[in-house]
Amino acid sequence: MFKDIVYQFSLSDVLLNSIFDGDFTLEEILKYGDFGLGTIDGLDGELIIFEGKPYSANAKGEIIPISTKIKSPIAIITTIDKPFIKEVYNLNSKKTLSIIDTLLQTDNIIYAIKIDGEFSRINLRSLDKQAKPYKPILDIELNYYGFEYIKGSVIGFKCPPFMKGLNVPGYHFHFIDEKLEKGGHVLDFEMTKGVISIDVKHKFQLFLPSNPDFFKLDLENDLNDVLLKIESNC
Repeated sequence: MFKDIVYQFSLSDVLLNSIFDGDFTLEEILKYGDFGLGTIDGLDGELIIFEGKPYSANAKGEIIPISTKIKSPIAIITTIDKPFIKEVYNLNSKKTLSIIDTLLQTDNIIYAIKIDGEFSRINLRSLDKQAKPYKPILDIELNYYGFEYIKGSVIGFKCPPFMKGLNVPGYHFHFIDEKLEKGGHVLDFEMTKGVISIDVKHKFQLFLPSNPDFFKLDLENDLNDVLLKIESNC
């Protein structure tokens, strides 16, 4: 494991083709870092890897500690090491991302980003575990919810445009509160104060699935429009 590397297990187009079976155990994934996100077998909530431990944010926004024996169909993980840090006050998510944009040297590398803050409001979403035969991903019902006056961490990545098909180009964040009780996929927020940590990552390593369904996929189609409909990030 090298701290300058972002490790990714599988690729986003696998999910977009409705392959939701886990292919990599969390035990294997956690060998490569302590900070990350993704999902778990059957899309059973939003995966959050926080301070070296795996959690799932379920459809009600509840944080559930999960076994390292559980498998993930996609995950991205790294270690934040010697980040650039900036304190901010009284910002919504749009202004927060604008500030982060001014701090980045280029859009063509990967950044690991953590925002520890006090949030007057944060809007999130997650989903229920899916059963076979899996529905097309756009037909899956998402669960939306929010919390007010909550402290916690927004964790995630900004990936470059050329990673389309591999991951989410641009920002992708999950949230976990300081009590490890509430969280989910971040849609937007208002923050009274926070600390932004940004770690530049120049190296990327991809682990491809061994799932027979993956071997049969036609990955020539551009599914970015589908991805944008699903993600609806900050």
